[in-house]
Amino acid sequence: MTTAFKELLYIYGDSIMGRKTILPENCDRDAIAKKAIEQNILPIIYFNLYGEETDNNYYPLVMQAVAVNERKMFFLGKLSEELNSAGIEHCVLKGCSLAALYATPQMRISGDIDILIKPSDEKRTMKFLEERNFIVKQRPKGAQNFEARHRNAGLYEIHVQLFDSEFDKYVLKGKFKVNEPFEVMTNSDGIKINVLGKNDGFYFATSHMIKHFVKDGLGLRQISDWLLYFQKHSKELDMERFNKTIEELNFEKFINAMYYVGKHYFKMDINCEFEDPADILSDMDEGGAFGHNDSDRTKYKTRLLDSLYGRNKAQKRRHVVKRLFEIAFPQKRELVSKGFMKENSNILFIPYAWVKRWIDILLKGKLKKIHSVTGTSEIDEEKLEKRSNILRDFKFLKK
Repeated sequence: MTTAFKELLYIYGDSIMGRKTILPENCDRDAIAKKAIEQNILPIIYFNLYGEETDNNYYPLVMQAVAVNERKMFFLGKLSEELNSAGIEHCVLKGCSLAALYATPQMRISGDIDILIKPSDEKRTMKFLEERNFIVKQRPKGAQNFEARHRNAGLYEIHVQLFDSEFDKYVLKGKFKVNEPFEVMTNSDGIKINVLGKNDGFYFATSHMIKHFVKDGLGLRQISDWLLYFQKHSKELDMERFNKTIEELNFEKFINAMYYVGKHYFKMDINCEFEDPADILSDMDEGGAFGHNDSDRTKYKTRLLDSLYGRNKAQKRRHVVKRLFEIAFPQKRELVSKGFMKENSNILFIPYAWVKRWIDILLKGKLKKIHSVTGTSEIDEEKLEKRSNILRDFKFLKK
């Protein structure tokens, strides 16, 4: 773990808890800021790192991010009201539903907006969004969500289930469900949104943290979301049932490592068993949030998931063929969103749009990206083994 990342951990802990940081002597603020950008948390730590300074390269980025987020929250509030009026039952997952846990909620910037709906409302919700000028993509078969993008509202991921089917089956063992009625919360801007019930929200924050750890790479924000949720709602949570579920799934070592981060780096008042998170933190330092700082992770992700889900050779082949088919023959909605055909075009033009897309892939050199997505490109075996060993150590992969 680099010095900059270790110092970031302490500064981030102070920031999310509302404490002022006393920076160490000879602190390399620029190196810490760059690590914060890799973790998508610069706005949260900015004032603890730079105080009231405005004459640097980071201040405009932070202010712009805050302004864009405020606009997105305004649109979300309006959209949520309209969904309620249309009789579409829904709730907001993570993002702004967790921002209120932070000392400065407006600095906990959401990336995309995640909304959960009933599977039976999927087509109606697609139509609802298209009527409001969202560009809507078809949900891939087996995926848990479809995407909808708006010029002003940003990217929305509309979930018909909490997790993708394989992750739910092989990692969570079907134990993380929506069991409680949705609740209504008012965020720091006075906007009312529907959220998961207290226990459901804690289970989802847990599973979201685990999902990124095993698939791409964990981010600091997923850890702080979970720890702050635990700290604020611990008296309302059924911790006996939660701990039993964690034990049944063999997640104790990972969860105890997260408690360690909260206790020793964020200085939270936590009295639990602890596990050394050094390997996890080093992996986060190297990979950035979601592993985006390590381009090789996309290449070996499929191989890692093959091991995680115990796919045999036939299943691996089917997975590759399925991904190639989805890339080669996308549905009309995606072809329209990518500009290969117009919305009012006859479906008979779809084959022509496919050919245009294939030509675009060839001319723009996108074959390497396809190989990465399907898991057929050459990979760094050493990096794959390193991540696999971490997952084995924390009991997500069999030894």
